[in-house]
Amino acid sequence: RKSGWLTKQGGGLHQGPQSTGSVFNRRNWKKRYFVLQDTMIKYFKTPPKAGESAVGYINLDKESEVYLNGARLFSISTKNRVYQLLADTDEEAADWVDVVRNILVRSHRASSIL
Repeated sequence: RKSGWLTKQGGGLHQGPQSTGSVFNRRNWKKRYFVLQDTMIKYFKTPPKAGESAVGYINLDKESEVYLNGARLFSISTKNRVYQLLADTDEEAADWVDVVRNILVRSHRASSIL
């Protein structure tokens, strides 16, 4: 289990209020509190209280990958999306990458045994 603050780049499609029905990609960056448990990373606007729902999640499956993009920036790629994440320090980014990579390795081994 791991948790902490990261800054996440927005993604997906968004309907703009000033637009006349056109759709554009959101690319804003927002600070979120991330909680990694098993193969699920949930993120919240603030550190979660008991029973609080996440504003989003990243499901780590056998197709997921994680890689360090440079100082403080890393990515988690899933079959549906690539998440760009920014840590406060290089060490924190490297730690998140190591923890997620270890989970992915363990889940790959478990799925290959079955």
